[in-house]
Amino acid sequence: MAVGLRNSRWRVIVMQPDHTHPMVKAIGVRKHLRSHRSISWADYELLKTLHHRNISTTQIMGVLADFHGGLGNLTFSSKDVSNMRTHLRGGLTYRDMDATLEYFQKLQAESPSFYYATMIDDNNVVRGLFWVDGRTRELYKSFGDCIFFDTTYCTNRYDMPLNNHLHNILLGCAMLPDETTETFVWVLERLKGEMGGREPNNIMTDQDKAMKAAIVIVFPNATHRCCKWHVLRKANDKLAWLISEEEDFAKEFDYCVNRTETPEEFEMLWASIEDKYHLQENEFFQSMSGTRRMWAPAYFRKYFFPFTGTTGRLESMNSLFKKVVHPQDSMLQFITQYDYIMDTRAERENKERCKGEISDPPLWGRYSFEKQATAFYTGEVFGKFQELLRDSTRYKVGAVESDDQGWSIQIVHPNSTRVCMVTIDKDATSYTCSCNMFDRDGLLCPHILKVFTNRDVEKIPKKYLLRRWSKEVTIMIPERLSGTEPAFGVPTTNKLRYNALCRKMTSLAAEACLGPEKYIVASTGIDTLVQAVRTARVSQEMQQDEASNVATGQQSKTPAVMVKNPTRTKSKGRPKEKVERFKSVVAQAKEKAMKKKAKGKKTAQKIPPYGHSVQTCAYMTKAEALAKDLKETELKL
Repeated sequence: MAVGLRNSRWRVIVMQPDHTHPMVKAIGVRKHLRSHRSISWADYELLKTLHHRNISTTQIMGVLADFHGGLGNLTFSSKDVSNMRTHLRGGLTYRDMDATLEYFQKLQAESPSFYYATMIDDNNVVRGLFWVDGRTRELYKSFGDCIFFDTTYCTNRYDMPLNNHLHNILLGCAMLPDETTETFVWVLERLKGEMGGREPNNIMTDQDKAMKAAIVIVFPNATHRCCKWHVLRKANDKLAWLISEEEDFAKEFDYCVNRTETPEEFEMLWASIEDKYHLQENEFFQSMSGTRRMWAPAYFRKYFFPFTGTTGRLESMNSLFKKVVHPQDSMLQFITQYDYIMDTRAERENKERCKGEISDPPLWGRYSFEKQATAFYTGEVFGKFQELLRDSTRYKVGAVESDDQGWSIQIVHPNSTRVCMVTIDKDATSYTCSCNMFDRDGLLCPHILKVFTNRDVEKIPKKYLLRRWSKEVTIMIPERLSGTEPAFGVPTTNKLRYNALCRKMTSLAAEACLGPEKYIVASTGIDTLVQAVRTARVSQEMQQDEASNVATGQQSKTPAVMVKNPTRTKSKGRPKEKVERFKSVVAQAKEKAMKKKAKGKKTAQKIPPYGHSVQTCAYMTKAEALAKDLKETELKL
């Protein structure tokens, strides 16, 4: 159909009925026409909010259908929502880093304690980002004695200690394009600088050589430990032949790695395993043996790595990130989701703090030192303490020796030949155990607790009550850094104002839908309110234009230089594309034959429904000719 302007009126010039369809009258069918499909501004704002939380398209359609009273009342399809989400993802393709820095500047303006740093090369390309907020900088003062670095999640690197509720804390995050020593040094130096120059006492990472070299440079006094889980996972694969052939190997290897308490005991059993199973020439075993001082637990019994020997806590954090972040998301979207996760961590901590303030955990043994512990420790840590106290009932007190320095007491497990030695000074203020559990976890071991109950000790010496496990650590954090303060009056951002109005209008709709009279009153009032809002909007725009003209006359703005996104590089983490499994020779031959057979077939060509195509249509040619002859005619095809 061709439409032309004739005597100030639009007229149909050419019409071919075979190329169109009859009028669609059914509303449920008519809404699927392209001309009738649209997403309103209100639906777009809600869609955008749900999209930024990585809600699936199907769930978004369900939420929007609930708002409109059913799926049939929507003026768009799931394909339209999917296309809109693709558009939102691609909106920051070329200015992702620039928008990210603008977001950081906004956060810094709202909270001066927020810090970020950028690594930009000579071509104005962002090579690295690092950021921390004020709350985590305060938490680092109490919980920075042991931190974990994750270098495996996609392209982000974050460090994480354990707080007094045994929860993970995200101290900071860095987005890096590569995993070189120079890049890691840049990150660790920024972390050290923003944490007041204080070095962590103990660090755990995976077996990344670049990270190891960077830690030596930036934190030379820290104890660096590698995760044993990665070592044992490889051992399970590389030594599978030995595990299947020798029944005792797995038990002996497990005891050597996980049960030995001193480096001397570990070395003796390790050498015994190497000789017994003739592993002197085994390349993997020798490689594992060369790095054993970095991952074997026996070497770290006296160092503070509380309640963990692996980076398994990082895996739980990775799982949380994977639920809210997709690999195709932009950098800005990742950072907003990171802020959301930080809010969930703070909210979880507030919940545990509330439980500790309004209730006391039940006592198990009615001991005086147990009452002291419940008043000092947080609920989660006191739960660990009670487990150790219950565990102490399994042990028996053995031989007791005394001298001028104090007492040495043997604690014996009835089902084991291992004996732990508890040493007490003459003033009964210092208790040490050969298992070194207090050095490792910061809690008294069941062997010492057995001595407490046997000798009627009423109070735990203060030096054995670590402040990092106490209730007061969280309380001493400034309230302004403990979370978002509730806003009163007019919300400060468009999103907050939109959400507040949605809640009010939802309450109004729930009340007005109960009867026709209420509906008419509410509908009339909304129409009046819409006109008032439009009038206020026009007045506000006029005031902004006047202010803009005055500002333009007084000062000139210098255009900001736009930073460039980093080039995509392949990381050491999980592959971006699915790796195909290895195919046998027979399977490869069959696949090759099927491709060759499919290539030889002639593909059927689709025949136009009217015997001709757009290029050969006579009516289209006539319409184009009329368009050229009539300059004042506008065609709408």
